[in-house]
Amino acid sequence: MIGLVIRGKLKLLTNLHIGSGISNDYTDLPVIRDSEGMVFIPGTSIAGALRSGLEKLQEMIDIDHIEEPLCDCPACTLFGSFPSTEYERDLSPTLTASKIWVYDSYVSSAASKDRSISSIRDHVGISRVNSTAAYHAKYNEESVVAGTEFDFCIAIESDAEHLHMLAAVLNEWKSGRGALGGGRSKGFGRVKLDNIKVFKINLSSIDKVIAYLQCDDILTAVSSLFLSEEPNWLQDELDRSKDCFATDKSRRVYTEIDLKLTVDGGVVVSDIVSEVIEDTDIAPIKQCDKYIIPGSSLRGAFRAQAERVARTVVTMDTTDRGDYLKKCPACHPFNLPSSKKGSCESGYRVKIEEGQIVDIKSEVCLACRFFGMTHLGSRISISDGIVEKHLEPDRFNFVAIDRFTGGSLDKALFNAKVLMYPKFKTKIIIENPADWELGWLYLVIRDIQDGFVSIGWGKSKWFGRLGLESINVRELWTIEKSVQEKTDVEGVFVIKNRFSSFDNLWKEAAKSYCSEFLKTLSAHEWGLQNGEDSYFKEVNDTLSLSDIYPREGLQK
Repeated sequence: MIGLVIRGKLKLLTNLHIGSGISNDYTDLPVIRDSEGMVFIPGTSIAGALRSGLEKLQEMIDIDHIEEPLCDCPACTLFGSFPSTEYERDLSPTLTASKIWVYDSYVSSAASKDRSISSIRDHVGISRVNSTAAYHAKYNEESVVAGTEFDFCIAIESDAEHLHMLAAVLNEWKSGRGALGGGRSKGFGRVKLDNIKVFKINLSSIDKVIAYLQCDDILTAVSSLFLSEEPNWLQDELDRSKDCFATDKSRRVYTEIDLKLTVDGGVVVSDIVSEVIEDTDIAPIKQCDKYIIPGSSLRGAFRAQAERVARTVVTMDTTDRGDYLKKCPACHPFNLPSSKKGSCESGYRVKIEEGQIVDIKSEVCLACRFFGMTHLGSRISISDGIVEKHLEPDRFNFVAIDRFTGGSLDKALFNAKVLMYPKFKTKIIIENPADWELGWLYLVIRDIQDGFVSIGWGKSKWFGRLGLESINVRELWTIEKSVQEKTDVEGVFVIKNRFSSFDNLWKEAAKSYCSEFLKTLSAHEWGLQNGEDSYFKEVNDTLSLSDIYPREGLQK
């Protein structure tokens, strides 16, 4: 029997993509809709996200999940157990059902009337060798736009245990650290749970019992009939069990970085819809009448620069192609798996085809370990940059020149609308970051501060060069049992290491993090090594790029 009902509003802090699994005439990756064409969030997606958050939380506080059907960890107790493949095949285990009913979430009526709630974006992968569009890495994707609100409702059976763990996860969502759907590494899927209301089933009178039995859908039940509100339930559950979330040794759980970036000149991240509206060949992307810098573009720029840093350091410390491939910190992620060379993905598939066991978290290159790959999710999320200030966009005309005649090349005239001198904010969230990962990321941010990182189209025309205006960093750690006075607590975590300027960050933390990064580079071995490297690659039988560009010259 249902004991509690929890309602609220799921507000999208960033765009959301939960795919339908089938492409259509408009997009390669449409969002899921019901039979009437209405956008919604399936209850299975919400349940999976809540369970995933709970499993991460119990791992942080040293509660083990056993890969057996009768696991009694909080996640399995609340959301039900399920058999592994071997149990499903060889035994008939007794499984436990979920104690939580999770309803589909539909767009709130008020939000659906205000604006179009979905948009389609183009995405393209960039080759690490020639900095152009990678082969077979172009696609478009539909997503529900940030700011959209969905109705949220879950019902909990009266005999459910470990409700303090569920309360901790809901509190994380209340703080804006909820995650749903795909594309999280490019900032998609960040949600906040607002207006949380908890109701307890009250059957203290015959009238309430009758009203309860006559109710067709508890989601739309009138609270005055048989639901009594429990306004302090969430905080009471956390306060009552706060010692359960303390650990013997404090661990870093999240690092949140708020950046305010600038562009020294113009920038264009093109969008086909904007091109049609602006009647120009290339135009910057807009969403809800605001210019944005997509999180996918920012993530791509961050990863590409991180790879350059790591590959440069390792190249200086290697002698030849074989030595480099052994230590390679960053593969070429868009090399086709069918080519069987150059990327972690291709190395992984080759080993699987050969029947080998792969420890993917330890064998992939450092870049895929941090930023993710097809078979390993990313732990870093970079949200869309919302442009706050900019000068009036300029329209530029371009023409290619015929190298033979010196005149304009036929059919090579095009124009572009360029966003000028924008300033925008973005947010980076990293789950369970190691010191070396933060050191690597801060090296990239330092390069942005020094003007070495660009985004978007037209980099050779001096478009897209980033600069750093401000940075705010905070780290969330688990609470340590031995610490008596727990200050600066947020939910079940404590906030440490706040920095409001890059100079302070660099002096007090980043240097030591960078030392850990260099140690990790030195100790790393690429378990999925395969293929070639762009620096030690042979140009012909007697010459390689390392001969044309000697490392001695690079060091100078």
